[in-house]
Amino acid sequence: MQNFTDAEKMLCMMILSGRMSIDTPTLQIARQVVMKHKLMGHEIRAFVLDDSIKARRSKKMPGISSHFDHLTERVVKGQQVLTLGYATEEVFLPLDNELYISHKNVAELKQPFRNGRSHVVKRYRDAVLLSKPEIAAKMVRRALASGFSAEHLLAEAWFGNKTTLRLTQTTDLTAIVRMNIAIVITVMAYDAPLWQMPRRAVQSSCSQAMSKHSRSTLSLQNAGY
Repeated sequence: MQNFTDAEKMLCMMILSGRMSIDTPTLQIARQVVMKHKLMGHEIRAFVLDDSIKARRSKKMPGISSHFDHLTERVVKGQQVLTLGYATEEVFLPLDNELYISHKNVAELKQPFRNGRSHVVKRYRDAVLLSKPEIAAKMVRRALASGFSAEHLLAEAWFGNKTTLRLTQTTDLTAIVRMNIAIVITVMAYDAPLWQMPRRAVQSSCSQAMSKHSRSTLSLQNAGY
């Protein structure tokens, strides 16, 4: 650390001691890049969510659990990391990442954390207790709180659920995700938050919406479309 400035040394010490989250400098650097290159002025601005799995066979490494790898279509044991990026027509900029730990075949910690109030402990607790969409929602809100703005949220089918819908409604983002068609039609046809509707009402609404969609599709086909 001889070539580091005093400010850089202080920043490293705060991160290593757990008094500052590693997300803070990462988001600050990304924010500087956005401002320097005037990326906020682009017509297309989107948050992009994705996950990746690193297969690991170690039995002692913490943070390891079983995950379904949709690329190989099999369950693997390893570490799954969620990544949030910022995309425009020209660039993609990584903003944040979080570890996600499933509830299957979890490698337990060999010893407790020294400081139970550090950011490392909080992030590990979130990785264990929160679902993947809930972790993703926290990452998006953290980026918004850091000054980033976007029009859209792009994600794969894993994030096409009520948690993501709730996030987009509270943050004015437009989600572009693959979802069950019954859910999509219900959201479009009924002006009521899906997560606030009773389960039977949701099922009934989905049935009605699917029936209406089928009739509309048949009419379009008969009309030659």
